[in-house]
Amino acid sequence: MPKYFQTNNYIRSSAINMFMKFGDVQYAEQLFEMMKKKDIVTYGAMMKGYVENNMSEKALDLFEQIPFSLNNVCYIVIFNACVQLLNDCAKQIGTKLLELMPKHFYNNNVLITSVIDMLMKFGDVTTAEHFFQMNKKKILVTYRAMMNGYNINNEPLKCFQLLEEIKEHGFILDEIVSIIVISACTRLSMRSICQSIIDHIPSHIYNNQRIRNSLIHVWVCIHCLDS
Repeated sequence: MPKYFQTNNYIRSSAINMFMKFGDVQYAEQLFEMMKKKDIVTYGAMMKGYVENNMSEKALDLFEQIPFSLNNVCYIVIFNACVQLLNDCAKQIGTKLLELMPKHFYNNNVLITSVIDMLMKFGDVTTAEHFFQMNKKKILVTYRAMMNGYNINNEPLKCFQLLEEIKEHGFILDEIVSIIVISACTRLSMRSICQSIIDHIPSHIYNNQRIRNSLIHVWVCIHCLDS
Protein backbone atom coordinates (compact mmCIF):
# COMPACT_ATOMS: atom_id res chain seq x y z
CA MET A 1 0.00 0.00 0.00
CA PRO A 2 1.46 3.44 -0.95
CA LYS A 3 2.61 5.53 2.01
CA TYR A 4 0.04 8.23 1.27
CA PHE A 5 -2.79 5.76 1.83
CA GLN A 6 -1.18 4.47 5.00
CA THR A 7 -1.88 7.81 6.69
CA ASN A 8 -5.52 7.90 5.59
CA ASN A 9 -7.72 6.87 8.53
CA TYR A 10 -10.69 5.86 6.40
CA ILE A 11 -8.56 3.54 4.28
CA ARG A 12 -6.89 2.11 7.38
CA SER A 13 -10.29 1.57 9.00
CA SER A 14 -11.51 -0.21 5.86
CA ALA A 15 -8.41 -2.40 5.92
CA ILE A 16 -9.02 -3.24 9.59
CA ASN A 17 -12.60 -4.15 8.76
CA MET A 18 -11.44 -6.36 5.88
CA PHE A 19 -8.90 -8.30 7.95
CA MET A 20 -11.39 -8.72 10.78
CA LYS A 21 -13.85 -10.20 8.26
CA PHE A 22 -11.08 -12.57 7.16
CA GLY A 23 -10.60 -13.58 10.80
CA ASP A 24 -7.05 -12.18 10.83
CA VAL A 25 -7.45 -10.34 14.13
CA GLN A 26 -3.71 -10.15 14.79
CA TYR A 27 -2.95 -8.26 11.58
CA ALA A 28 -5.91 -5.93 12.15
CA GLU A 29 -4.48 -5.17 15.60
CA GLN A 30 -1.10 -4.41 14.06
CA LEU A 31 -2.69 -1.93 11.65
CA PHE A 32 -4.56 -0.32 14.52
CA GLU A 33 -1.44 0.04 16.68
CA MET A 34 0.53 1.54 13.77
CA MET A 35 -1.95 4.40 13.44
CA LYS A 36 -0.64 7.50 15.19
CA LYS A 37 -3.85 9.53 14.92
CA LYS A 38 -6.80 7.25 15.54
CA ASP A 39 -10.38 8.50 15.35
CA ILE A 40 -13.78 7.21 16.45
CA VAL A 41 -14.28 5.39 13.12
CA THR A 42 -11.07 3.44 13.67
CA TYR A 43 -12.06 2.46 17.20
CA GLY A 44 -15.48 1.45 15.90
CA ALA A 45 -13.95 -0.78 13.22
CA MET A 46 -11.75 -2.54 15.79
CA MET A 47 -14.56 -3.08 18.30
CA LYS A 48 -16.91 -4.33 15.59
CA GLY A 49 -14.23 -6.74 14.40
CA TYR A 50 -13.70 -8.08 17.90
CA VAL A 51 -17.44 -8.71 18.32
CA GLU A 52 -17.65 -10.44 14.93
CA ASN A 53 -14.78 -12.71 15.99
CA ASN A 54 -16.41 -13.53 19.35
CA MET A 55 -13.88 -11.47 21.28
CA SER A 56 -16.28 -9.08 22.98
CA GLU A 57 -14.13 -8.72 26.10
CA LYS A 58 -11.47 -7.09 23.93
CA ALA A 59 -14.14 -4.84 22.43
CA LEU A 60 -15.19 -3.62 25.88
CA ASP A 61 -11.56 -3.19 26.95
CA LEU A 62 -10.98 -1.01 23.89
CA PHE A 63 -14.16 0.94 24.62
CA GLU A 64 -12.66 1.97 27.97
CA GLN A 65 -9.71 3.52 26.10
CA ILE A 66 -11.70 5.66 23.63
CA PRO A 67 -10.88 9.37 24.09
CA PHE A 68 -13.70 10.55 21.78
CA SER A 69 -17.46 10.95 22.01
CA LEU A 70 -19.21 7.85 20.73
CA ASN A 71 -21.15 7.75 17.47
CA ASN A 72 -24.22 5.61 16.80
CA VAL A 73 -22.14 2.76 15.34
CA CYS A 74 -20.00 2.51 18.47
CA TYR A 75 -23.06 2.44 20.72
CA ILE A 76 -24.54 -0.41 18.67
CA VAL A 77 -21.27 -2.37 18.71
CA ILE A 78 -20.81 -1.96 22.47
CA PHE A 79 -24.40 -2.97 23.23
CA ASN A 80 -23.95 -6.04 21.00
CA ALA A 81 -20.73 -6.89 22.84
CA CYS A 82 -22.58 -6.74 26.15
CA VAL A 83 -25.23 -9.11 24.79
CA GLN A 84 -22.58 -11.51 23.52
CA LEU A 85 -20.88 -11.69 26.92
CA LEU A 86 -24.02 -11.45 29.08
CA ASN A 87 -22.07 -11.49 32.36
CA ASP A 88 -22.35 -9.15 35.34
CA CYS A 89 -19.59 -6.84 34.11
CA ALA A 90 -21.14 -6.57 30.64
CA LYS A 91 -24.55 -5.83 32.18
CA GLN A 92 -23.07 -3.03 34.28
CA ILE A 93 -21.27 -1.51 31.30
CA GLY A 94 -24.32 -1.74 29.04
CA THR A 95 -26.69 -0.30 31.64
CA LYS A 96 -24.35 2.57 32.55
CA LEU A 97 -23.64 3.41 28.91
CA LEU A 98 -27.36 3.51 28.18
CA GLU A 99 -27.90 5.93 31.07
CA LEU A 100 -25.24 8.26 29.64
CA MET A 101 -26.32 8.00 25.99
CA PRO A 102 -27.42 11.42 24.63
CA LYS A 103 -31.14 11.64 23.92
CA HIS A 104 -30.69 12.63 20.28
CA PHE A 105 -29.72 9.00 19.62
CA TYR A 106 -33.20 7.90 20.71
CA ASN A 107 -34.49 8.63 17.20
CA ASN A 108 -32.10 6.13 15.62
CA ASN A 109 -34.17 3.00 14.91
CA VAL A 110 -31.22 0.64 14.49
CA LEU A 111 -29.60 1.85 17.70
CA ILE A 112 -32.82 1.63 19.72
CA THR A 113 -33.37 -1.89 18.37
CA SER A 114 -29.94 -2.84 19.77
CA VAL A 115 -30.90 -1.23 23.08
CA ILE A 116 -34.14 -3.23 23.24
CA ASP A 117 -32.34 -6.46 22.37
CA MET A 118 -29.75 -5.85 25.09
CA LEU A 119 -32.30 -4.99 27.77
CA MET A 120 -34.44 -8.01 26.94
CA LYS A 121 -31.39 -10.27 27.14
CA PHE A 122 -30.66 -8.69 30.54
CA GLY A 123 -34.23 -9.52 31.61
CA ASP A 124 -35.14 -5.84 31.97
CA VAL A 125 -38.47 -6.00 30.14
CA THR A 126 -39.87 -2.80 31.69
CA THR A 127 -37.04 -0.57 30.44
CA ALA A 128 -37.12 -2.25 27.03
CA GLU A 129 -40.83 -1.45 26.81
CA HIS A 130 -40.08 2.15 27.77
CA PHE A 131 -37.65 2.59 24.87
CA PHE A 132 -40.02 0.80 22.50
CA GLN A 133 -42.91 3.12 23.37
CA MET A 134 -40.71 6.21 23.00
CA ASN A 135 -39.90 5.21 19.43
CA LYS A 136 -42.52 6.98 17.31
CA LYS A 137 -41.33 5.64 13.95
CA LYS A 138 -40.95 1.94 14.57
CA ILE A 139 -39.73 -0.39 11.85
CA LEU A 140 -40.26 -4.14 11.53
CA VAL A 141 -36.82 -4.89 13.01
CA THR A 142 -37.81 -3.02 16.18
CA TYR A 143 -40.93 -5.16 16.52
CA ARG A 144 -38.81 -8.27 16.00
CA ALA A 145 -36.53 -7.32 18.89
CA MET A 146 -39.47 -6.72 21.23
CA MET A 147 -41.31 -9.90 20.25
CA ASN A 148 -38.18 -12.01 20.55
CA GLY A 149 -37.52 -10.38 23.92
CA TYR A 150 -40.98 -11.29 25.16
CA ASN A 151 -40.33 -14.89 24.12
CA ILE A 152 -36.99 -14.93 25.93
CA ASN A 153 -38.67 -13.61 29.06
CA ASN A 154 -41.59 -16.06 28.77
CA GLU A 155 -44.29 -13.51 27.95
CA PRO A 156 -45.78 -14.96 24.73
CA LEU A 157 -49.13 -13.17 25.06
CA LYS A 158 -47.39 -9.80 24.75
CA CYS A 159 -45.70 -11.14 21.64
CA PHE A 160 -49.15 -11.80 20.13
CA GLN A 161 -50.29 -8.28 21.04
CA LEU A 162 -47.42 -6.84 19.01
CA LEU A 163 -48.37 -9.10 16.12
CA GLU A 164 -51.72 -7.30 15.99
CA GLU A 165 -49.94 -3.94 16.07
CA ILE A 166 -47.70 -5.02 13.19
CA LYS A 167 -50.75 -5.83 11.08
CA GLU A 168 -52.41 -2.52 11.98
CA HIS A 169 -49.34 -0.63 10.71
CA GLY A 170 -49.36 -2.54 7.44
CA PHE A 171 -46.06 -4.37 7.90
CA ILE A 172 -45.72 -7.64 6.00
CA LEU A 173 -44.75 -10.61 8.15
CA ASP A 174 -41.39 -12.05 7.14
CA GLU A 175 -39.69 -15.34 7.98
CA ILE A 176 -38.05 -14.05 11.16
CA VAL A 177 -41.25 -12.60 12.64
CA SER A 178 -43.12 -15.78 11.71
CA ILE A 179 -40.57 -17.96 13.51
CA ILE A 180 -40.78 -15.72 16.58
CA VAL A 181 -44.59 -16.01 16.54
CA ILE A 182 -44.44 -19.80 16.18
CA SER A 183 -41.95 -19.94 19.06
CA ALA A 184 -44.41 -17.94 21.18
CA CYS A 185 -47.10 -20.48 20.29
CA THR A 186 -44.80 -23.26 21.51
CA ARG A 187 -44.38 -21.48 24.83
CA LEU A 188 -48.11 -20.90 25.21
CA SER A 189 -49.15 -24.38 24.00
CA MET A 190 -52.88 -23.60 23.75
CA ARG A 191 -54.34 -25.16 20.60
CA SER A 192 -57.17 -22.70 19.86
CA ILE A 193 -55.07 -19.56 20.33
CA CYS A 194 -52.08 -20.99 18.48
CA GLN A 195 -54.18 -22.02 15.48
CA SER A 196 -55.67 -18.53 15.28
CA ILE A 197 -52.22 -16.91 15.46
CA ILE A 198 -50.59 -19.24 12.93
CA ASP A 199 -53.41 -18.56 10.47
CA HIS A 200 -52.02 -15.01 10.17
CA ILE A 201 -48.74 -16.26 8.69
CA PRO A 202 -48.64 -15.59 4.91
CA SER A 203 -49.08 -18.81 2.91
CA HIS A 204 -45.93 -18.32 0.82
CA ILE A 205 -43.78 -18.48 3.97
CA TYR A 206 -44.87 -22.09 4.53
CA ASN A 207 -42.50 -23.05 1.72
CA ASN A 208 -39.58 -22.21 4.01
CA GLN A 209 -38.07 -25.31 5.63
CA ARG A 210 -37.32 -23.51 8.91
CA ILE A 211 -40.97 -22.46 9.13
CA ARG A 212 -42.17 -26.01 8.48
CA ASN A 213 -39.80 -27.39 11.12
CA SER A 214 -40.99 -24.80 13.64
CA LEU A 215 -44.64 -25.64 12.93
CA ILE A 216 -43.99 -29.35 13.39
CA HIS A 217 -42.37 -28.57 16.73
CA VAL A 218 -45.26 -26.46 18.01
CA TRP A 219 -47.95 -28.99 17.05
CA VAL A 220 -45.98 -31.86 18.58
CA CYS A 221 -45.66 -29.89 21.83
CA ILE A 222 -49.39 -29.10 21.89
CA HIS A 223 -50.31 -32.71 21.08
CA CYS A 224 -48.11 -33.98 23.94
CA LEU A 225 -49.81 -31.59 26.37
CA ASP A 226 -53.28 -32.58 25.12
CA SER A 227 -52.41 -36.22 25.63
